[in-house]
Amino acid sequence: MLFNRLSGSEIDLKQILDRIRMLADQIHQSLEVSEILKIIVSEVRKTLESDRAIIYRFLPKGDGVIAEESVSHGLKPILGQLIYDPCFNATWVERYRDGSVGVIEDIHTTTLDPCYKKLLTDLQIRANLVVPILVNNQEIDVVSSTYPHLWGLLVAHQCSGSRQWSSLEIEYLQLVAAELRIALGEAERHQRRATFCQTLTPQLNQNLKNLTVQPKLKLTSIKRTLYKNFRESTITKTILPKNISVADLIAFDRLQTPVWIYDIQNLQMWWANQSALHIWNAQSREELLSRNFSDVSESTHTRMQSYLQEFQQGKTITENWTFYPEGKPVSLRCIFSGIQIEQGRMAMLVEGSTEIINQIDRETLRSIEALRHTTVMISLYTMDGVPLMQNPAALRCYRDTLYPNSSAENIFLSHFVDKSVGQQVMKAIPFGEAFSIEAQVFTTEGIQWHGMDIRSTRDPVTGNSIILVNEKNITKQQAALQEHQRAESEFRWREALLRSMTETSLLGFFVVDNRTDEILYFNHHFCKIWGIEHLEDQMRLGALKNNDIIPDCISSIVN
Repeated sequence: MLFNRLSGSEIDLKQILDRIRMLADQIHQSLEVSEILKIIVSEVRKTLESDRAIIYRFLPKGDGVIAEESVSHGLKPILGQLIYDPCFNATWVERYRDGSVGVIEDIHTTTLDPCYKKLLTDLQIRANLVVPILVNNQEIDVVSSTYPHLWGLLVAHQCSGSRQWSSLEIEYLQLVAAELRIALGEAERHQRRATFCQTLTPQLNQNLKNLTVQPKLKLTSIKRTLYKNFRESTITKTILPKNISVADLIAFDRLQTPVWIYDIQNLQMWWANQSALHIWNAQSREELLSRNFSDVSESTHTRMQSYLQEFQQGKTITENWTFYPEGKPVSLRCIFSGIQIEQGRMAMLVEGSTEIINQIDRETLRSIEALRHTTVMISLYTMDGVPLMQNPAALRCYRDTLYPNSSAENIFLSHFVDKSVGQQVMKAIPFGEAFSIEAQVFTTEGIQWHGMDIRSTRDPVTGNSIILVNEKNITKQQAALQEHQRAESEFRWREALLRSMTETSLLGFFVVDNRTDEILYFNHHFCKIWGIEHLEDQMRLGALKNNDIIPDCISSIVN
């Protein structure tokens, strides 16, 4: 199944692209419309796990017929059924002709015309997703016009209950319809050639027959979307091309969702669909691709390099980002995945959405931006030490793999050089204790000293207790402290050596700070020479200054 709606796992556009290309490989091996339609409905129902998938074809007089169907066991088949509903024609046909998508999650909670609701009820439909099949008149009807013609509808039915259709499911069905449009055009052109061949001489007839079978074997139509031939004519199994090309992405221009590909290695935009041009405030695709994207911050560069490592493992990342096209901030909820472009280079495929971001207040957006650019390392872990979130500073430090792509290993504990320190923290955190410690940790730059503030908090997503860690690299401070301690220790050693030497000397030693009049050092022989042995204990305690002992020394000075 492509769309795991219940588990909440992210499905990215690269997976949709691969699925569409596999479908294209099947349908473009046939030039028979009936066979193409069978493949389409079968694959759609299987992929979406819907109860029914149909292709509804419009007839000249306004009614229509169920041209093909794939239906679950136990449901009433409607293949071949003629349908004419004035409510449907009046309300929906013009919308579909304009390219709109029909989404009904529950006929009982959606406002519908009574006659249209009755039609859906009679067909056992509780929810449906409808995408128009638009073709060019000149491709199908040999009319010299490029005005889009509503050939039919590609429809998914849910009969067992209501259903919330995701944006990716809608995009998938739109791409299938775009691929079907191309296949219909090819089938029509093939039929015209076959008809024309009947009027030719046998030799010319055979020559043209040889040409007309070429598309079935080589599949080299320039207009084919999301599909490219990398097969010899004798190969029958599906082989997907390793690298994507611009021609493979044409169908994404039909999506309302902004999609673009960023070349991380060369720091430039590689491709973008029409919806992305609005996001990037660009007048054309050419203008956007010519922009200079090399001036990125260190934190942004670090994030993208960490993404590349994730993409190499086939992983997908979902994050909120703020971009600054032409200096103006645009915040999006982005799904990032890896995609190979020319020369096998790994680039970043991005699908953006403003729906969730628009619900976030400005203060939160600014907090997110500060979190990304601060030098403080901030991480969230489960109570078992599995990393949930790391800001760019923490990612640069540890390069941890985040949940759900991480293993069940206690990554938090593995950071500590002295595991007993981490174990002490893990035992105390569940009881609400907060720790401020200085510890050695393993980082991408080797063993470093970190000042760490560790405490428990609540996960705003799940409500579970999690570990919040704020860290700063204090390796330089620790090195300076250790150097100070070493110098101080050496000074004390030298002082002890000097004291030992002077204490046994027959000379008197006396050192005074002229600025403060404090006695810094003296030996016993000094007190004996000056007759102040009775003051020696007070002098050692620092209770007396130089001027305090002078009166007692006067007689010795006179002598």
